Amino acid sequence: MSFVITPGVNQGFPYISGIPVPPETPVLIMPYPNGIFCSAGGELPSLLPLTRTRLTFSEMYSAENAVNSLYFGENEVQAAYFNDTEVFRVHWF
Repeated sequence: MSFVITPGVNQGFPYISGIPVPPETPVLIMPYPNGIFCSAGGELPSLLPLTRTRLTFSEMYSAENAVNSLYFGENEVQAAYFNDTEVFRVHWF
């Protein structure tokens, strides 16, 4: 068995080949929250809207400033590790 996506069938959502598609599939909407709470080191938490928000957790510093972006060539690094410990991570919400 495999999933199939056919335009005009099952509202464009994947379905399993060989199993009949119900005549009406409810619209699938994930229960995404409107935002997330975030606190940066001792500050009061604030609500970040979920409009493709970029959030960086970093234990790396350069010239006494926290590193919030890493690149390898033209590619942004999403995570970095030191001795098997994660020291940098980029999250998109």
